[in-house]
Amino acid sequence: MAILTDNLTYNKESNTLSGYASDLKISGGNTSHVVYNPKTQMSQYFNFIKADMDGSGEDTYGWNYQSKEGVNLLIIND
Repeated sequence: MAILTDNLTYNKESNTLSGYASDLKISGGNTSHVVYNPKTQMSQYFNFIKADMDGSGEDTYGWNYQSKEGVNLLIIND
């Protein structure tokens, strides 16, 4: 299932799409995601890069992904 750009925010300075895992109804982690833009009818495939963890390594703050086009995706764990 693709993530719609309508459900993400975009930061032009960091070239990053972001959204909360609960709002997107997905889980982060060592997976890949497809983001689809209904306005352009184009999609990009995002590969897992790394997880942002707390100092103890027990809690995950978010998951980072990147497309081959260089766009970043951050899924925030809430």
